[in-house]
Amino acid sequence: MTKEIVLTQGKVALVSDHRYEYLNQWEWLAAKSRKKGNWRVTRHSKDECGRKITVSMCRIILNAPKGVQVIHNDGDGLNNQDENLCLVVDQYGKRCSKCKKRKPFTDFDKNSPVRDGFSNHCKDCKSKHNRRWRGSNKTHMKSILKAWRSNHPKYNKIWRQSHPDKIAAGKRKYIIKFPEKSRARNSVQRAVRKGELPRVSSLSCIRCGCQAQEYHHHKGYAKEHQLDVVPVCNACHNIIDSS
Repeated sequence: MTKEIVLTQGKVALVSDHRYEYLNQWEWLAAKSRKKGNWRVTRHSKDECGRKITVSMCRIILNAPKGVQVIHNDGDGLNNQDENLCLVVDQYGKRCSKCKKRKPFTDFDKNSPVRDGFSNHCKDCKSKHNRRWRGSNKTHMKSILKAWRSNHPKYNKIWRQSHPDKIAAGKRKYIIKFPEKSRARNSVQRAVRKGELPRVSSLSCIRCGCQAQEYHHHKGYAKEHQLDVVPVCNACHNIIDSS
């Protein structure tokens, strides 16, 4: 037996008889898709973090997990009877709303307020956006990082001690990606151990005069220039590399 739940905009939702009392405890809205023009039944709620989210009636009825779509067999989003609903696993992921490319779910960050549980922008598009934003807000970013580091002085040391496997994996990945640079840096480290180069901590930055923290390969990373280095601090090294 079918029962009706009154919605906004003069619409009604059809539900199975045994679900009527449970679903009727909330106030449901009739929402129309701007692109497709079809109707669906939703209500406003909050997630575990207190953020506002939109919940679909069909997903509550089937208890649909994140990443799984719910389709209406007759195409009517207002008909939420059990026999009209079906779960479909999208093996091809979702389409990024920025680059318009369909990608697997692994290419999207998790985002619980979104209906399928994943961000609408893929990781590549978010990375490009973040890089552009950081590039145009360098002063603001420096102030944020400086404040965070002053409030968490031992965070990096503790993290490195707690994750040696991640540190080793990152080093292996870096060597594969930048083999010439890695060989040049290893040559400098060997020269320091043998006494052919002084420890960088005993030198001053050639650019700003403060205590040096790294050696900079100012002539490149070719084999004949592996030991052609100058002492610089971290800040000046970043400025030189970005220029």
